[in-house]
Amino acid sequence: MFKNNKYSNNNKKNNNNKTFHNNKHNNNNNKDVYSKVIRSGNRTYFFDVKKNRVNELYITITESKKQHSSNHAVNYKKYKLHLYKEDFSKFKDYLMEVLDFINKESQKK
Repeated sequence: MFKNNKYSNNNKKNNNNKTFHNNKHNNNNNKDVYSKVIRSGNRTYFFDVKKNRVNELYITITESKKQHSSNHAVNYKKYKLHLYKEDFSKFKDYLMEVLDFINKESQKK
């Protein structure tokens, strides 16, 4: 599924698991600027900063989940969330609020 694209193992990575992309093979209007990858079991999360055709930055968060079919073929199910600049502040605030809530609830046990 990710063969020959930005999620293949052909990208250069440093020890912080950051992936930087070369845009020369990107034929669409959305250019990849920066990416961060988190691997967790059969799930992989991609945090991509992209630039639209008017050079505005936005974030795409992708969850890719590895699934095995009955014939032993490997498939990936993907879910995407697009986050635009006008929503960054609220998204960050609410994400931090939810994480704080989880941390406080976890400490009660």
